[in-house]
Amino acid sequence: MTDNPVVQLTSTSTNAESLFWTIESEGDILGYDSSWVFTLPELPGEYPIMLTVLDSNGCRDDYVMSVYVQDYLYWYMPSSFTPDGDGINDVFIPVFSIDPKNYSLQIFNRDGDIVFTASDPSDVWLGGRLDGEYYCPNGIYSWKMILSDPFKGEPSEHSGHIVLIR
Repeated sequence: MTDNPVVQLTSTSTNAESLFWTIESEGDILGYDSSWVFTLPELPGEYPIMLTVLDSNGCRDDYVMSVYVQDYLYWYMPSSFTPDGDGINDVFIPVFSIDPKNYSLQIFNRDGDIVFTASDPSDVWLGGRLDGEYYCPNGIYSWKMILSDPFKGEPSEHSGHIVLIR
């Protein structure tokens, strides 16, 4: 579900004589080094990771942090962009918490003509047109997006507007 299902945790404890990592709910010791690589489980949920540190005086300290594997897709669609080449807000692209499945995006001008299409969530609209003409004029454009949540699988359709300002 994720591109990089590995988390590396590193202890910054000083004067530690020994330490070990566990998933708190399971109790099995998973590593004895100051750095530990944790492969995320495929099942969504909260995974409390505990680091236990012992010093030479027998003092013990436990630190618990949670790693979350989410089971749903969050997304955000910008409401405007300025493809003027200044390096700020120059492209239109939806933002996703995880990559959706079965993704498609269409952008329409005020006449209902498609000016941009994408089937990859990393494709950006630079304000050009499908017919090869680079510039679309300033204005309000409509978008329609269809996607499937990778966990739930049901396709959903969303629509809205984007303001192009040069």
